[in-house]
Amino acid sequence: ESSILPTLKIWNLDKTDKNGNPICLRSVVVQQGNNPVTVTCISVLEDLSLVAVGLVNGIIVLIRDIDKERQPKQYTLVADENKNPITGLGFQRGFDTTTLFVATTSLVLTYTITTGAPPTKLVMDTHEGCELNCCVLFEDKYFAVGRPEAVYFFEQEGIGPCSVFEGKKRILAWFRGYLIIVSTPTPTNTINKSHILNENENELHIYDLKNKYSAFDGRFMSVSQVLSEWGSIFVLQADGKLFQLEEKDTQTKLDTLFKRSLFPAAIALARSKQYDYNAITDIFRKYGDHLYSKDDYDAAMKQYCRTIGRLEPSYVIRKFLDSSRIYNLTTYLEALHEKQLANSEHTTLLLNCYTKLKDVDKLNKFLKTSAELKYDVDTAIRVVRQAGYFEHALYLAKKHNEHEMYVKILIEDISDYKAGLEYISTLQSNDAERILKKYGKDLVNALPEQTTDLLSLLCTGSYNPVSESRSRAASFADDGTNSNNTTVNIHPQVQRSWRETKVRLMPEDFISLFVSQPKWLTKFLEFVLSENEKAVPEGPTNSRENMHFGLSPIIYNTLLELYLRADVQHSSNPLSSNTINVNNNNNDNNTNNNNERFDKAMALLTDARSRYDEDHALVLAEMHDFKAGKLYLLARLRQYEQILYHYMDNNDYDSIIEVCNKYGDKDPNLWTRALSYFSCKQNKSKDCERQFKTVLTTISRDSILPAVSVIDIACRTKPSRQMQTTSNSNSTLLLGSMKEFLLDKFEDWNKESEEENDGIRFFEKSTNDMKDEIENLTKAARLFKNQKCVQCGGDLDSPAVHFLCDHSYDQRCLGENEKECPLCIKEMKRMFEVMRNLEQSARHHDVFFKQLRGSNDGFKTVAEYFGRAAFT
Repeated sequence: ESSILPTLKIWNLDKTDKNGNPICLRSVVVQQGNNPVTVTCISVLEDLSLVAVGLVNGIIVLIRDIDKERQPKQYTLVADENKNPITGLGFQRGFDTTTLFVATTSLVLTYTITTGAPPTKLVMDTHEGCELNCCVLFEDKYFAVGRPEAVYFFEQEGIGPCSVFEGKKRILAWFRGYLIIVSTPTPTNTINKSHILNENENELHIYDLKNKYSAFDGRFMSVSQVLSEWGSIFVLQADGKLFQLEEKDTQTKLDTLFKRSLFPAAIALARSKQYDYNAITDIFRKYGDHLYSKDDYDAAMKQYCRTIGRLEPSYVIRKFLDSSRIYNLTTYLEALHEKQLANSEHTTLLLNCYTKLKDVDKLNKFLKTSAELKYDVDTAIRVVRQAGYFEHALYLAKKHNEHEMYVKILIEDISDYKAGLEYISTLQSNDAERILKKYGKDLVNALPEQTTDLLSLLCTGSYNPVSESRSRAASFADDGTNSNNTTVNIHPQVQRSWRETKVRLMPEDFISLFVSQPKWLTKFLEFVLSENEKAVPEGPTNSRENMHFGLSPIIYNTLLELYLRADVQHSSNPLSSNTINVNNNNNDNNTNNNNERFDKAMALLTDARSRYDEDHALVLAEMHDFKAGKLYLLARLRQYEQILYHYMDNNDYDSIIEVCNKYGDKDPNLWTRALSYFSCKQNKSKDCERQFKTVLTTISRDSILPAVSVIDIACRTKPSRQMQTTSNSNSTLLLGSMKEFLLDKFEDWNKESEEENDGIRFFEKSTNDMKDEIENLTKAARLFKNQKCVQCGGDLDSPAVHFLCDHSYDQRCLGENEKECPLCIKEMKRMFEVMRNLEQSARHHDVFFKQLRGSNDGFKTVAEYFGRAAFT
C-alpha cells in the first residue's frame, strides 16, 4: 500500500521456527520523511555492516550495523538533486574505506564511506545514468552501467573502458567472470525480415570479456530477473517460469578440443579458466607429442621448450638423443640454461653437443656470455678440459674467479709453473694461501726461488697483489704468446712493517711444501725470523712473550732441526732484507759448514726471543750429538743432574766441580752425586784426589750431609745415577783422602760435645735452684723485709701488699689489681702464652713431620720437640 512506509527485513534461512519458517532477525522501517517513498534497489555488504536502500526520489538511506543494533542508525544521502530515481547500487570494500557506487537515470556517482567521517560524494558521469537493473558490480572491481549503445565500466578513480553491445539493455548481471546482458531484440541481418518481433521477447547474452567471446546466446519471454547461485544461472520469466543454465566443465571442453587436435584453442581456454601452470604445461606436452608424431621436430621442440620448469627434462631429452636430432637437442638444452634450470648433467650434455658439432662459435658464445650465470661452472670447466679445450677452461676459471681451478689447469694440464705462480701473485692473500697449500709443493720443486719469495712476503705481511696486467692473459682471444717465455716477477719491492699488514699467513702451514727442498726451507724460515725482529711490540724487552710475537714454536723447532742436519747447506749470513737473495755456491767447505750450522743452532737456542719447545729441542740436540746445545737446554730445564752425569760419562773432573759450584745452591744433591762418583774413582787411581777433597770440604763447610752419611757414601764400591743403596764395603778405600775430613769432624764433634755438656750442667743447676725455691715457698715461712714501695719508691704504709716474687707495694699504688705483681705480670703472661703455643703445636703433627723431612739433622729436630715438651 502506498501509505505504508517500506520495511527492510532480514531472515536467517538456516534457522527455523516451530512451523519450519525462517526466523526474522531484524525488521527495520526505512525512514525518509513522513511520507512513504518507493524503494527501487538495495545493496548489502556481506557482514551486514552497511545497507544502502535506493529510493525513487533520488535519495539513498544508509543503514549501519543492522545486525547488531535493534534500532540501527539511518543516514540520508541525496544522490540526485533533480530527484531522479536510484537505479542501481553496489558496495566495493577497500582496506579502510568502503565505496558505494550509485546510478540514477541521469548520472553515475560514488560515495566514499569511512568510519567516523561523513561519506564523500564524487560524481563520475553527469551526462547519463542507466535504467533500473541495468547496472551491476562486476568482479568487485568495476561498476558496469548498461546503456543502449554500450556497457561502461566505472572504477573508484572514474570512468574506465567500455564494451559495445547493441540493443536496449533491460538487465545486467554477473556470474563467474561472465557478463550477463538481457536486452530487447533489434532487427539484424541474421534475422528473417519476415519475422515479426515480439515486444515481450528478450535476448540473453553471456560474454566472456577476458577472452572476448560469447559463451551463450538465447531468447526468453519477458525476463524479469537473472540470478546466479549454486554454480548455475537462473532466468526467471514474468509468467513464473524458471530456467537453469549450467556451464559445461572445462575438462569436457578440453577433451573435445584434444580430440579435434585444436591445441591452441585448448591452451587459450585453460588460461582463461585460470588453470594452474602444471595443467597448461601438460597441454603443451600433448601438443608437442602431437607434432613429434608428425615428424615436425622443430615445431615440437618449440612446445617442449614451453614446458621447461614443469616437465621433467629427461622426457624430452630421450626423444632427441638420436644424432640426427642433435640440433633440436641443443636448442632444448640452451633453453634450459637460459631459464637457469639446468644441472651439471645438462651442462655436460650441451657442451658435448657443441664439441661433437665442432661449433666453436656457439661454444664461445655459451662460455663468454656476459649475462647472469646460466650453467654450472665446475661442470663446464671439467667438460672442456676433458675435450682438450684448455684455453676455454682457463677463460672460464678466470672469468668466474675459480682461482684454484685456473692454477690446476696451468700446473696439471699445461705444466706452466711460471704462469701459475704469476697468477697466484695477483690474488688476495686468503686465495693465495688456499692454492699454495694445495699446489705449493710442485711449485717449490719447479721454481724454488720464486715460490720462496712469494711465501716469504705472504708470511711477513709485506704481500701486495700485483696488477692484473702483469698476470697471464686468460682469454683465448689473445695473441697466443706462450707464458713460458715470460719472466716471473712476483712482487714489487715493498717496505712495510709487520704491523701495517692486513693479513699475515702462518709460516708453519707451509713447512710441508719444502719436504724435498730443505735448503730453501731454511732460507724461508730465516727470512721470516729476520722480518719478525723488526716488529717487536712495545713492552718489556726481556719478555719472551713479547718477542717474535705471533710465531709458532714449530718455526723454531723446524729451523733448529735444519741447522743440525748435516745434509742441509746453509748460507753464510741470515737474511735481513725483504727479498731473499739466493746463493747457489756449492763450494763451501764441509767442516766450516758444520761449524756454521752448530753456531747458528746455538745462537737460536740462546736468543731470548726464541720460542722453541725446549723438550723437543733437547731431543734434536741428543739425536745430532749437539753437546753444547744439549748442556744449555739441560740448564734451562733445570736438569742439573743430567749435566753432571754428562761430565761424569766423559770423566771431566774439573767440569764436575764447576757444575756443583754453579748449581749446588739450587740442587745440593749434586754434591752427593759428586761424592759418590769421586769415591768410586778414588778406589782406582789418585788423579781425582784434589776434586775429591774439594767435594768433602764443601759438604763439611755447608753442612750438606752428616759425616756418617759422607762416610757411608764414600765406602760404597759403585756409584749409581739412581742412588740405589748397597751395603758392600770398600776394603780398598784410601784413608789418606778422608783423613783430614775425619779429623776436622772429630774436632767439631768434641767442641759440640763440650758445649752441650756445659749447657747440661747449667740447666741442671737452674732446675735444682728452682726446685729448692718452690719447696721453701710451700713449706717454710717467708719473711718480707722490703721497706720501700716498688711502685712509688716511698716507705711502705699499712696496709701493704707483698708478693712471692719479693716485690712489695702500697695498697693504694696497686689500685684494683691486688692479685698480680705489675712488674712480673708481663713476663708471666709471656710464659703462659709460650706454654699454650707448645700445647697447640703438640697437636699439629703435620708441622712436625714437615720440619723433620726438611731438616738436615732429624735427631736434632726430634730433640727440640722433646725439649719443648711437645710429646706427651
